[in-house]
Amino acid sequence: MDEGWHLSKSVSLVHIVTTLSVLASAMWYFATTENRITLVEKDQTYLNSTVLRVEQQQKDQGRELSNQISNLRSETNNNFDKLDKKLDRLIDRELAQ
Repeated sequence: MDEGWHLSKSVSLVHIVTTLSVLASAMWYFATTENRITLVEKDQTYLNSTVLRVEQQQKDQGRELSNQISNLRSETNNNFDKLDKKLDRLIDRELAQ
């Protein structure tokens, strides 16, 4: 009597159907996973371009604000200079009297 491993040479239809369904399920899973990965990559590309665009807008706005601040400082200094000259003339006029 042989009590070792025994493999049958016959294959039942149930085993074939089960194996094919497992293979089909695995292929479907990997196909949907690939599709989801592709969608995530597209979203990431869109978000990266959006971030770059927003960063550029912020840089442009920062330059614009710096220019506006510089102009305001210049105008303020001019106004103080004019005010200083007017005060000097008033003081000179009062001293001359």
